Amino acid sequence: MNEEEQRQEALDELFSPDAPTEREKARLEKKREKARLKAEKKKAKAENKENKEDDTASEGAGDRDTDAESADEGGADAGDTENGNGDLNGHGSTEPTVDGAEKTAATKKTPDTAKTSDTEEASDEETSDDDDTEDDEEYLSARQRRKLERKRRNKEKNKPENINIVKELVNLLVYILAVMLLCWLILTFVGQRTEVSGNSMNDTLTDGDSLWINKFTYLFDEPERYDIVVFPAKDDDDKYYIKRIIGLPGETVWIGEDGLVYINGEPLEDDTYGKELIDETRRGIAATEITVPENCYFVLGDNRNNSRDSRVIGCISDGDIIGKAVFRFSKDFGKIE
Repeated sequence: MNEEEQRQEALDELFSPDAPTEREKARLEKKREKARLKAEKKKAKAENKENKEDDTASEGAGDRDTDAESADEGGADAGDTENGNGDLNGHGSTEPTVDGAEKTAATKKTPDTAKTSDTEEASDEETSDDDDTEDDEEYLSARQRRKLERKRRNKEKNKPENINIVKELVNLLVYILAVMLLCWLILTFVGQRTEVSGNSMNDTLTDGDSLWINKFTYLFDEPERYDIVVFPAKDDDDKYYIKRIIGLPGETVWIGEDGLVYINGEPLEDDTYGKELIDETRRGIAATEITVPENCYFVLGDNRNNSRDSRVIGCISDGDIIGKAVFRFSKDFGKIE
C-alpha cells in the first residue's frame, strides 16, 4: 500500500460515522507527521551513506583515468586519436565525479534539513497546548512529565470543591474548646481577678481595689501566717471574704483585754498589720483561748474593729481557701504585702 492509499484510508477513517473528535484528529495528525519526519530522516541517512560510497568509487575511477592519460601521453602517433578518445573518456570519467560532487553537496544539505525538521518537531512539542500534552504524555521527557504532574496537583489542590467545610468547622470547634479549656484551667488552678468590697482590710486594701488571686501556690505549699487569703462566706456561697491569716493549725489564739493577739500565750509582737488595737468589746469568741483545729486557720481583717472574721465565723478550713492575694492592679499598683 503506497503513501497515497494510506492517506486515503486515514481520511476515510476520519470521516466515517465513528470518526474521532477534533482533539483525536489533531493527535492522530501529529503522530502521522512525526512518523513522516522520522521516515524522511531515516531516508536522508540512507542517501548520505550511499553518496559517501559513490564518492569513494568516483575517486578510485579518477585515479585510474589519470594513470591511463599519463600512459597515452607517452605513446605513438596513433595514440593521438586514442588521446582524443582518452579525452572523451576522461570527460566521461569526470561526469560521475561532478555528479558525485553534486550528490555530496546534496548530502551535506540533507542533515541540515533533518536538523531543521527535528527543530520544528521540538518546537511543535513545546508550543502545543496543555490538552495535547496530556494526551501525548508518552512523547514527553521525564522532566516535562514531572512539571505536568505538578501542575495537575496544584490545580486539584486549589479546586474549591476540594475544601472540606465539615473538616474546617470541626477544626474551629476544637480550637474554641481548647481555648475554653485553657481559660478554665487558669481560672481554676492558676488564678483569677477579683475586687475588694468593703473596708475590713483597711489600710492594706481599700474598697474597689482590683486584685489577682494566685490559686496555684497552695497546690504545693501550705498557707503561712500573715498571708492574705480569699474564701467563701459560710452563710452565702456567692459572697467571699478576704482576710489575713493569724493563727495556724494546732495553735492557741487569744485576744487580751489590752487589745493584743496572743499565740500560745505569747503576744504576737510582729503583727504590724493591724490598723489599731482591738477594742475589748470586739474580741468575740477569741475573748477566751481558741485552739485552731488541724487543717484550719484563724483569720482577722486588718481593720480589726470593723471586720467580720474568725472572731464571729470561727476558724476556716484550708479546703475553703480559694487562693492568695498577691497583686493589685488599681492604685498602688504592685505586689501586696
